[in-house]
Parts: sequence; C-alpha cells; structure tokens
Amino acid sequence: MKIAILGRQPEIGIAELESIFSGENIRVLGQSACLINTPKINISHFGSILKVGEVVFELKTQDWKTVSEKIVKDFVRDFKNANHKITLGISSYNIKTSVTEVNKTLGIIKQKMKKEGVSVRTINNKKDTNLSTAISHNNKLGLSDNKIELITVGTSKGIIVAVSEGSQNITSYARRDQNRPKRDAFVGMLPPKLAQTIINLASGKDQPKILSFYGKELQKEYNILDPFCGTGTILQEAVLKGFKAYGSDLNPKMVDYSKQNIEWLMQEFKPFGEVKDIAIADATSNCWKYANTLSAIACETYLGQPFSAPPSDKKLSEVKETCNKIISNFLKNLAKQIPEGTPLCIAIPTWRTKNGDFSHLPLVDFLEELGYNRKEFLRVKPNSLIYFRENQVVARELLVLIRSKNVKS
Repeated sequence: MKIAILGRQPEIGIAELESIFSGENIRVLGQSACLINTPKINISHFGSILKVGEVVFELKTQDWKTVSEKIVKDFVRDFKNANHKITLGISSYNIKTSVTEVNKTLGIIKQKMKKEGVSVRTINNKKDTNLSTAISHNNKLGLSDNKIELITVGTSKGIIVAVSEGSQNITSYARRDQNRPKRDAFVGMLPPKLAQTIINLASGKDQPKILSFYGKELQKEYNILDPFCGTGTILQEAVLKGFKAYGSDLNPKMVDYSKQNIEWLMQEFKPFGEVKDIAIADATSNCWKYANTLSAIACETYLGQPFSAPPSDKKLSEVKETCNKIISNFLKNLAKQIPEGTPLCIAIPTWRTKNGDFSHLPLVDFLEELGYNRKEFLRVKPNSLIYFRENQVVARELLVLIRSKNVKS
C-alpha cells in the first residue's frame, strides 16, 4: 500500500490520482493524504502530489506518544546494524502533536542509535510538524536507504506511518520553467507541474511513460494536442511523458517561442517523446488533419486579461463574454473532428469575486450542447477542480471532458 501527500488544493491531487489508479483504489485521508492500492508509484509522474511513500504500519490510536514509542522501537531494530551514517526526518500530518514532540522523537532515536554505534543526522522541524517539500527534496529524503523520512498521517481511526519514497523534484520543475530560453508573462505563466496535472487528468494511465513504468506494452502511438500552446509548457511536459505532441497557437510569436523551448528541452532532457508539429492556427476554426489519431487533448485556453483586484460587474461581464465565445467556438470546432470517447482536460478562466466566491463561464452549464460530457470522479466533485493562488483574481478551472456521441456538424 502506498501513500501520497496532497498539495494545497487537495481536490486536484485526488482527481489526478484517481485518473491514474481509479477511484476504487484510493482511500482519501482528509485534506492531507490518500492511500493508494498499488505495488509501486513514482512521484515524478504527478504534478499535484508533494510526497509518496510505502505504508509500514497503522495504529488504532491518535496518541502521538504511543506512535512515537513504536517508531523509535522499530527504527532502532531495523537500523542498529547499519554501516553508514543515516539522515532522518519525520513529517506529521493531521495529527494532534507539536513541533517539539516530533523533534523529541527524533532526538530519542538519535540517542539510542548512538549507543548502537550508528550516527544519525536528524532534520528537525521548524515551524510545522511536517517537513516542506523543499527540505525533503534538498536533503534527498526517500531516495536512498540512508536518507529517510517517516511520514505520519492521522485518520479517523488512528495513525498511519509510512516511509517516504521521494518528494516533488522542485529543482527540475524550476529548471524546466526558468531556464528555458523563452518566457512571456503577458500570456500567462503556466507552471510545469500544473501542465503535468492537466495531462494526467486528460489521458489518465494511457500514456507511454506510466504504462512502461508498470510493465505494460505500448500498443499504439500516443498522440496529444495542445491547441493553445503558448510558450510550450504542456508540450514539453507531454514529451517528457513519452507522447508524440502536436501544438498550435494563433500568435506566430508563441509558435516561435514554443519551437525554441522544445528545441532546448530536447537537448537538455533527452525526453522519451517528441513534438511532431507546432503550427500557427486559430483553434476556433482550424482543421487538425491528425485529429482522429489523438489520444487526448490538453491545454490552457484563453484566460482573458489579468486583474490585480476584482473587476467591476460590467468589466467582468465583458471579459466573460469574450472568453466564453472563444472557448465555446473552440470546443464546437474540436468536437466535429475528434472521435467519440476522446478525453480532454482544458484549463478555463474563473474569476474570484469580492465576496471570495468564483464566477464561472456560462459554457460549463452547456457542455452537452457543445458535444461533451463532464467526467465524473468517485472521490471529488468535478466542479471543485479550481487552481488558484492566494490573492489571485483570475483562477483556472480544470474541465475534464469526454467527447460525447451526439455532435452537431
């Protein structure tokens, strides 16, 4: 049994896990984590998961002292004969304990191991009872036998203890984002990890790198399209996942930027997949000659103009009307070209209002008329998949869709 630690918007992480493993194989542990019934998992496959690990035991108590005593006892038993220095950290989620108590557990382990002749370097918690992704990653916790992070998660029945198998590779994400030759803040800065999540929501487990990881034979050519490719973030994450990727954009400058960024990526990362074509095209009217070969469509659509504060009702109405028209026309155009059952995930704009709610595009209530069914998830509500940052007015609503049977030509 594996465990996954969720990010600051847990619904998106749960949907991402469900897309790969199916809802029946997932047990949601509050807002912090999920248990996954799978023999193995790779953190690099996911954009919205912070850490993964192997469950070692579950105690039917929520008393930290009891859990701490078992952690100490088991750790000393398992590592007292180690012939190398050990680095150790503990992360606690959704448990009534304190930074002091977690660090005390680390201190006891350090003392007992010293008596056994084994040196342990402990990574004490500072402000929170869990180690940040940055600290876990920078200390390479979970990546070798002597770099250990114990993950403890509270449930309604007790506490689960797991051993980390790695955390988000923030160094690689930053490199893929900040080191590429072309970026453009005006058209929006889609984070690579969100691009990765969008691809996972669109394609599920039907993608080359994940199929290969689980020992499955690749049965076909896996093609993916981003019809609003911008600077190429989704394209680059797609080729890293092994797809044959196609991109298009109305702006010639963006097409040029995408080509330069993909050329850089191919040289720097030597990815499993490749970009087949990037073309100048209007997504509302273009005919993609390869549309019937697509395994999935993944994109961030037109988000409208940026706002630093909630706009007036009149201004918001104008922007919504423009975005709704463009995205609706795109979806209509696409539906006429792709086969029934083709999956897609598109990021569309939604706006934070003055009272903190979100104002959605009208099209979300008319998806069937546009030729699509919204994918249902077992563990989350589809309308809860909204990616936003604090104080951000324009958020991204992630629509996970399936091309339906009846499409008007």
